[in-house]
Amino acid sequence: MKSLREFLFKDKPLKILIALYEKPKNITQISKKVGTTYSHTLKLLETLYDLEIIEFQKMGREKVVSLTKKGKKVLEKLSEFLTVI
Repeated sequence: MKSLREFLFKDKPLKILIALYEKPKNITQISKKVGTTYSHTLKLLETLYDLEIIEFQKMGREKVVSLTKKGKKVLEKLSEFLTVI
C-alpha cells in the first residue's frame, strides 16, 4: 500500500480532497469535478478510504463520499503547506 505522503502529493487525489471539502458528493460528481473517469475515480477513492481519509455512506441508491475528521485535518495541513511553498 502507498504511504499517505506519496499518494496525496499527486494532482488527482488532492483535487478529490478539495472537492469533498466543499460538501459530500457522489462518485459521478467527483469524477466530473476532478476530470477523471468513473473507474479511475473509484480506484483513487478506495485508496483514500484505505488511508482513512474518506468514508462512504449509502443514501438511497447512491454512495456518497465525505471526508473523515482525519481527512479534514490532512487537507487543512496540506493547504497550510501549499500556501507556504
